[in-house]
Amino acid sequence: MRNVVFILGAGASKPGGCPTMANFFSLAEGMDLNNAWDDLGLVDDFELVQRIRKELYNHSVKAAPDIDNLESVFLAIEMAEDLGRLGRLSQPQLLRAKSSFIRFVMGVLSHSQLFRTKDWATATGPDRTAYSPVGYDLLTELILALVKCGWRCHVISFNYDLGLEFSLAGREIQFSGLTPNVDSPVHLYKLHGAFNWFESADGVLTEDVEVLQDPRPWMVETKRQRNFSTLALTNWLNERHPNQLPLIVPPGDAKASFRAKVRRLWALAGSAVGSADAIVQIGYSIPSADRFFRDFYLVANMTSHVLRRWYVVDPCEDVSEEVRKLVGPVMQNCVVGRADLPSMGDFGSAVTLLAELLRTPKHPGALWMLE
Repeated sequence: MRNVVFILGAGASKPGGCPTMANFFSLAEGMDLNNAWDDLGLVDDFELVQRIRKELYNHSVKAAPDIDNLESVFLAIEMAEDLGRLGRLSQPQLLRAKSSFIRFVMGVLSHSQLFRTKDWATATGPDRTAYSPVGYDLLTELILALVKCGWRCHVISFNYDLGLEFSLAGREIQFSGLTPNVDSPVHLYKLHGAFNWFESADGVLTEDVEVLQDPRPWMVETKRQRNFSTLALTNWLNERHPNQLPLIVPPGDAKASFRAKVRRLWALAGSAVGSADAIVQIGYSIPSADRFFRDFYLVANMTSHVLRRWYVVDPCEDVSEEVRKLVGPVMQNCVVGRADLPSMGDFGSAVTLLAELLRTPKHPGALWMLE
């Protein structure tokens, strides 16, 4: 059985309206102009996050924080927790900084991610397209086609949102999440955590899958696009988990303790990468802050198995060059990016082409060409 590993970054959720790490705050500020934070009941959280960014900016003469990058601000908050201070923030503000930041992230993503809701009332089974945020419906179709062709599909996601989970559940495709299941046709590894992961006071991790089965109680019609809705995840959180926050972490050293809690998940993800015949990287730029991924890939690939193709789906060709640096000179020819196949620069076109590449042995660019 052949193995394909999908690696998903923020760009995979972008077709559905989600921001990338670089424009997250500009979208949040646009929400403020439209009073969306009032509607979400998260004004205090938004204002505290903005205050934190202001404190980081005020001290930029002595350091150079990237206050426009979500991950950089998240890392700064985690470091401030360890140091016990962040500029002129009061101790009460510092104590709630991380919880406000997590609610802020949930607010932006739940406000921006669009779900198809046409014919929701009568749709059943595979026709329940309301479960699929835009973009993930195409990816799910590709995964389903590959499973039917005998591929074993693994998905490593660095996204906090539940877009892919909703899409897979809507098509009634079994997948393993926080709790691994070797019998699942699709294995999902959320290596930065997820909005439906929680940790109890005694350290037990749980995954709430109920919202994936029927999100209708939390669907909110949007005026931005006809027959689309957003998912009020913050309302779901307040109702289902009033005294908890989702378990999510930024890239970098701050996630070392989190990695220890899901060690088995990391081990399975590493095994998948080490045995991959093809890797499909979608919207993940391998940021410099995420040194963990580079080390993870290096150690995971200490096997005798040979990777045949690494497809890079990204409008920026620089990402393909980063991958070539990562795999080294011997394996550079296996990397296929936008410069090699122009369709790799567009999410929809790339997914459509990949369905053909991975299922048709004689197609130009198919991984069998290297055999």
